Amino acid sequence: MSNLANAVPQGRLIPIAIPAKALQIVDPSQTFIVLHGGRGSAKSHSIAQILLMRAATRKKHRVLCVREVQKSLKESSYQLLVDYIDKWDPLRLEWDVTEKRIQHKVTRSYFTFIGLKDHTSDSIKSYEGYDDVWCEEAHSIGSESWNKLIPTILRKAGAKFWISYNPDDVTDYCHDRFVVKNDPEALVVELNWRDNPWFDRKMNTERLRLKRLNTDLYNHVWEGKCRTVAGLIFKRKWFKWYLPSELPEELRNYAGSDYATANEDGSDDESADHTEHGIVSIDQDGEWWFRDWYYTQSEPEKWIAAKVRMIKKWRPLAWMREKGVILRAVGPTLRRHLIKLQSYQYFLDLASAGSKAERALGFAAICSLGMVHLPLDAKGKPLPWAERLVNQLCGFNGQQGRQDDAVDVCSILARGVAHMINASGKKKSDDQEPIKVGSRRHREPHYKDEMSETRERDRYYR
Repeated sequence: MSNLANAVPQGRLIPIAIPAKALQIVDPSQTFIVLHGGRGSAKSHSIAQILLMRAATRKKHRVLCVREVQKSLKESSYQLLVDYIDKWDPLRLEWDVTEKRIQHKVTRSYFTFIGLKDHTSDSIKSYEGYDDVWCEEAHSIGSESWNKLIPTILRKAGAKFWISYNPDDVTDYCHDRFVVKNDPEALVVELNWRDNPWFDRKMNTERLRLKRLNTDLYNHVWEGKCRTVAGLIFKRKWFKWYLPSELPEELRNYAGSDYATANEDGSDDESADHTEHGIVSIDQDGEWWFRDWYYTQSEPEKWIAAKVRMIKKWRPLAWMREKGVILRAVGPTLRRHLIKLQSYQYFLDLASAGSKAERALGFAAICSLGMVHLPLDAKGKPLPWAERLVNQLCGFNGQQGRQDDAVDVCSILARGVAHMINASGKKKSDDQEPIKVGSRRHREPHYKDEMSETRERDRYYR
């Protein structure tokens, strides 16, 4: 641990508190300063303090704070910088903080915040002349954005890049260039939780909890290791692929949904939340055969219409979904659509519990037994939605901010597994009346479950 004191123009001393291992980045000679590692390592806190002090001690120093996608200042490093300003200068005598910019009143140095995905090669040129660039969550910045940004900034002599990220994939541009290939112009420092002297008890409890839960995921989140190609919670080798001709004859259909609100600006940002519907069929052995999938970022009226179409096509015995604010908002509209179209559907609303990683473990257990089948087309190629589903499952790490809506659907389906009934095992040609959705035979298993729970509760409290 080190508390450095830099003199601001007024002569007041302000302490900078950064881990001892990060001392070498205080006044670096290299062009690229790279901090990588796991959660709770003070990477962002260290860079935020250093950049504030550089701005406070250098006249008209310009700092550009970038991410790949930034819809608002809430998604930027803005708040972390403001928190340190308020800690050092509660009355903001030296800093002018507005909703769009942070500026030092004496040196006239300032911070600007942008999302790289919103800029073209021409528009990024307007940021030529900046002294420092802070690339936060740099693992998510694509090679195209790097190739636009780096030449523009390096036109100014002495300009520096400050790069912080939790490693994700070994092939990500910043990790491949600065860590794997060891760029000679880069100062690379790995920081983890054990290097942070301010790592608190609450965070340590969460760290140990995840370590007990899943070693692979723990190593990625807390030890700063890249996620493996095989997956963290989900392993690619677990999934089986089937041709249309290999689909069992007797199956019972179920469905699950994860609802999301549309983007506020109406844009199609792939990293934002999706509304997703999935159809899975259960065979006589309880194995899962995924049949259909739908995902979108559109308004509720569109995905409600898609859901109604899927209900009519697949007639699922139960449709699982998660309770919450969005369900309360769209539930009445969905019911009106179904009534208008004279289409019945039994919905099973499940309460949310635990973290994303914990909720996904139920489905991971089913996958690990080799019980999950995904469709190929007639030529033996994975259907696009099925390939997307597997890629998202294998890339899932339980952290906030990652696209994992398809994982949420699978988690919801797994939580409803107790309400699923295996297929009878008889062929379609056998003389047996099929279960009619909404009939007594359809409702009977669910009714039995409810009665069993009631009896157990009454017996317990008797």
